[in-house]
Amino acid sequence: MVKTDTKEITSGMTIAVHSGDFHADDAFAVAALQLIEPSIKVIRTRDPDIYNKADMRVDVGLDYDAEAGSYDHHQRERVRKHPSGISYAAFGLIWYHYGNKLVSCKEAHERVRRILVEPVDAEDNGIHCADKMKYRPYSTGLAVNRFNPLRDEDATGKEFDEAVEFATGILKREIKNAETLVSMLPIVREAVEKSNDKEIVVLKKSIPWRHAMHEYPDVLYVIYPSKGDDNWIIRGVPTTEESFGLRKPFPKRWGGLRSDELSKLTRVEDALFCHRNLFIAGAKSKEGALKLARLAVEK
Repeated sequence: MVKTDTKEITSGMTIAVHSGDFHADDAFAVAALQLIEPSIKVIRTRDPDIYNKADMRVDVGLDYDAEAGSYDHHQRERVRKHPSGISYAAFGLIWYHYGNKLVSCKEAHERVRRILVEPVDAEDNGIHCADKMKYRPYSTGLAVNRFNPLRDEDATGKEFDEAVEFATGILKREIKNAETLVSMLPIVREAVEKSNDKEIVVLKKSIPWRHAMHEYPDVLYVIYPSKGDDNWIIRGVPTTEESFGLRKPFPKRWGGLRSDELSKLTRVEDALFCHRNLFIAGAKSKEGALKLARLAVEK
């Protein structure tokens, strides 16, 4: 049964998620809710005046209150954890409260959590799930294999065509992404070369940059404007392009702090947040972001 404190999903409800770059956890969370009720309306915003009027808030709002329909995981306190110790992200919270509406038994609910939900949550929290799990995490290969029917009587003859359609979509996106990354290299290189700090790079706009960092081993933080608002993001440079390990994480004392708390600790007046896993932070201005980055370099 669905948890007794869970807000009922009904026709025509509005679900608020954050604007800007989307991630697997909010995409899968909304997918699960739409499987329960296809008529729900999704609003993407970071404006409290807007998302507080929605029937539910997912991955936005800094509150986890199932009865009120709030499912954000960005508080300093870890709201829930998977058995492996990985903290829940938005997908995990929605699956915990609503997954039983989509499966026929507790065992199936647990298997989906283990195979799909936990790897998605791990990545959103900056953790390599393979480091924590004792089983195979979800992958593109596994996703394609899932198109195969498990029983002969379930076969429709269309499974391979569906798998090819799925693979075609991924391949097209990867080709486009690869070409875009190559085209961004000169912009990133120019920003690095013009930087006054060898450890800090400031980009004029939000563009891909990780793929260029192997050329610049001294760079520790990259600063760029946030998509969808006027804030600025500071991101720790990973040890490799696809790694969650960082060359230098933000100071531990910053982890999970927001606005006034972080401003008081760092004396950066417009500091906004530092993720509890210490890989991303933010400020309202470029100057504030630079101050935070320089403080992090010095710590």
